[in-house]
Amino acid sequence: MYCEKAKFQSYSWTYGTTSFRVSELKYLIERQLIRLKELWSEYPNASWQEIQNIYFDKLVEEGLAQPTAKRKDKDARQKTSSLKDLGLITEDRKLTEVGEKIYQITKNNNFNFDNIFQIRNDSFIYFKQFLKIEFSKTSNSKNYYDFRMNPFLAIIYSILKLGYLTREEFTYLIPTCKNFDEIKKLLERIKKLQNRKDEKRFINKYILNKIKNSPNYKSALKCLLENPLNEENFEIAYLDRKSKKNAKFHFKLYKKIIEYYKNKYYWNEKKKLEKLKNILIALNSIKHKSKIYLKLYFFENKNFKKIKKEHIEIFERKISLKNEINLYKFLFYLFHFYKWIVNLEEYYDLNRRFLNLTDALIFEDNKIYLDEMVYTYFEGINDDLLSESLLSSSKNDYTLKLQKNLSIKEISEQLYISDEEYFNNLKKKYPQIEKVHDIKKAIFDIKKEKKKEKFIHLIKNYFDNKTLKNLLEKIKGRKDKEVKNYMDWEADIPTIFEYLIGIVWYKLNDYEGDLSEFFNLYLDANLLPRRFASGNKSDIVFKLSDEDVLLEVTLASKDNQRRMELEPVSRHLGKYILKNNKKAYAVFIAPYLDPNVLVVFRAYKNLNYYDSNNPDRYIKGLKVIPFSIDDLLIILNKKIDYKTLKNKIDIAFNNEEKDGYIWYKKILKENLK
Repeated sequence: MYCEKAKFQSYSWTYGTTSFRVSELKYLIERQLIRLKELWSEYPNASWQEIQNIYFDKLVEEGLAQPTAKRKDKDARQKTSSLKDLGLITEDRKLTEVGEKIYQITKNNNFNFDNIFQIRNDSFIYFKQFLKIEFSKTSNSKNYYDFRMNPFLAIIYSILKLGYLTREEFTYLIPTCKNFDEIKKLLERIKKLQNRKDEKRFINKYILNKIKNSPNYKSALKCLLENPLNEENFEIAYLDRKSKKNAKFHFKLYKKIIEYYKNKYYWNEKKKLEKLKNILIALNSIKHKSKIYLKLYFFENKNFKKIKKEHIEIFERKISLKNEINLYKFLFYLFHFYKWIVNLEEYYDLNRRFLNLTDALIFEDNKIYLDEMVYTYFEGINDDLLSESLLSSSKNDYTLKLQKNLSIKEISEQLYISDEEYFNNLKKKYPQIEKVHDIKKAIFDIKKEKKKEKFIHLIKNYFDNKTLKNLLEKIKGRKDKEVKNYMDWEADIPTIFEYLIGIVWYKLNDYEGDLSEFFNLYLDANLLPRRFASGNKSDIVFKLSDEDVLLEVTLASKDNQRRMELEPVSRHLGKYILKNNKKAYAVFIAPYLDPNVLVVFRAYKNLNYYDSNNPDRYIKGLKVIPFSIDDLLIILNKKIDYKTLKNKIDIAFNNEEKDGYIWYKKILKENLK
């Protein structure tokens, strides 16, 4: 009877699936929308089942999927399932009203900030989608039948109540709440903690109580205790919905620990060492990541490889229970506890990536904050955020709401406040905007000021000169994985390279101006880059008082560098000067500088650049300065400021040497040294 009731049930919510845990999520989603739109135009009368293999091949062509997939149809479904959950496509993978809107924005590169939060308009659409997404029996997942939860509203509410969420609260606590009442009770308990920095014991106790009080875990424990101890019954009690292998390996460990417990008073030291060695082998054979925690728990070290005498005392202390029944219970809860911990940590990564689509949350220093404008907007709503009436009444109601591009007011009157009320709330918080009558301008001014402060804080904390040099050296050596591991980037390596170059230049110029305005790429709420820059412009433009600087950044080398970079650099610089009627020069930066590229760049000094639409307008000579990564490392090592660097650049540029390769090697490079 108890074994029949011991069934796996979802104990936490998560956006997306672990089969779609990807970096550059927004880029991948929006590229998929473009591919789906094109595919349906090509096959208007086909069904999804008929074209899903073709769709997968299209993703492979674009580098968005691996060609080694065993089942294309399954991979195609997995890669599009999150788009369906977000309301961007229907069950049969046709674009919804919301999907069409994001498609148009992406396809036309028509990004602006024309909304009440002054976030990018595609992010604002995602923001509104997350106001709708719920986990309940009315949503489309069977996993959440006993949930009544809108996680995004719960997170906003929690941050309003606590000021911020710690990473631990966001990872282990909030996702295990199945309804709004649980959220309220949890927050009350967190408020009573004397120190949120040291809440590990509270989190462990909270999760353990969740496990102990869940009916299916009670049934699973009874199944284990009241039936013969064999692999089949243990497998039921382990409650693994994915694989029997995990239960099998844990069962071996379980039996060996019990054997040790029964005989610890009879075995000599040699025998104990032998048995502990077998326990370590059983631990290492576990495929689930919980083995790291189990190893650390039983031996207080996760990296050791050999059993030593001191491990006997440590291990026996860990299993010093009164009787076997207590040991059985203890191991049952221990195995499940660490399984929860590992899964919740995996879900953290998923939830962070999906919620980052909104640009409403800021993940900083192991804390999660709300964007200032979002915080101010919802501050007045507060307790209404956890109203049951915000949840859907039926599956049909939920699906229709999710797939339509609605305003906040159309999503729910309870979530709406008027512009006038919002503006008044802003004035209370930011008195400096009292005389500003345009709400969007007021928000723009506040965000601009805050953004610069935050950017400088980010640079000083995460991109000091030592870190910048280290990252640039890794990019030069194409150690891409190590670069990616440094931050939670939502960008590819070329975009990260461009971002780092902008930071180098910003520091050289003593943080003059607003770096986020100089970039021709998209920065998320954490001021980290997302792919990718729009075309027909320089990568970064520093608008300075005397002479603007256009930074052209590339990872292309040798033949690719000649083919891809020569024409765009001169075109970007020439058009910029003609359009703005202001002095400017370009700095071309690459890991490697091709000699022939150097020759052409130097030749621009003596060549006219004509306006294609009006040849009577032209520029006498273009100033293009090439630097390699090694040159940047010299600049950083010598702590050269921009004024000094500009002087060195001008002296080198005015030199009479015409051969670009010789000029770079003998004049420009030597000037740096």
